[in-house]
Amino acid sequence: MKYGSENQIGLVYNAQAEKGSQPRGVSNFMKNGIYHLIIRFPKKKMIQVGRLGAFLFPKGFYVYTGSAQTNLGKRISRHLSKEKKLHWHIDYLLQFGEIVSVLTIDGVKNRECVCSDKIALTLGGRAVVEKFGSSDCRCKTHLYFFEHTPKIDSMLQGFPKYKVVKKGNFTG
Repeated sequence: MKYGSENQIGLVYNAQAEKGSQPRGVSNFMKNGIYHLIIRFPKKKMIQVGRLGAFLFPKGFYVYTGSAQTNLGKRISRHLSKEKKLHWHIDYLLQFGEIVSVLTIDGVKNRECVCSDKIALTLGGRAVVEKFGSSDCRCKTHLYFFEHTPKIDSMLQGFPKYKVVKKGNFTG
């Protein structure tokens, strides 16, 4: 399958496979697309999220949906890095949470909102902070909370038009 097609999903990074490792080759995985960060949040914490405000984030798991129309691999690597300037809403949350996996989907920016909505509908995610990651669209949020690990397989079932291209990690 060619990497430019509309039907690609891949699990790019799985932190449980190798803690602390960076995904090797992620910059070559896809040039652009939509991604979902699955984040484990070890304890509840009040966090100031830039100009959005201060919010209490419960202990559990979060799925954040974003997009990169150029350099998807660099965007994901940036999110995985602990050393970075706080720029996006997700940067504030990632100071205290751990990315446990990343799901990527080949697609254009306007699919980001559809994908985010499907995560909430398919898995029953709860919005904790309105407009988190969605200040450039009309979505309620692009961050959903789950008490327990969201099921990746269920997430994929929420995208019946797509095929799994690669499962596993790129730490190799």
